Amino acid sequence: MRHAGWLMALACGLWAAAGWVRGDDWVPVAFAAGILVVAAIAHSLAEITSSAAGWALSFELAPADRVGAYQGVYGTGFAIGAMVAPTVVTVTAIDLGTPGWAVLAVVFLAAALGTAQVARRAAVDPAPPR
Repeated sequence: MRHAGWLMALACGLWAAAGWVRGDDWVPVAFAAGILVVAAIAHSLAEITSSAAGWALSFELAPADRVGAYQGVYGTGFAIGAMVAPTVVTVTAIDLGTPGWAVLAVVFLAAALGTAQVARRAAVDPAPPR
């Protein structure tokens, strides 16, 4: 999960950096397009690693008799994220520009590092069986 957070923070920085490119020639356009391609790759890798880590956490940390409940909570969290994401991105990245991308980068990184810490603790100190 930590890798996903760092990759997403990098992607946010690159999305913002593409907007800094100025000029009327084809060179700035090509440079900005190159930055956008690299941002999309970083973003995609972050999504893939985050998804894989999320699934692993929801199965590995769940007691054998509660896997379904853990999957339900995981799915609900994903659905809530999908509902609020358009508003969050609009209020941050679209309305604020570079500072908004910075806010998103910090939020993604903090969430990933926090999740990794919680998972590490849960793996070391598992709950007693019921």
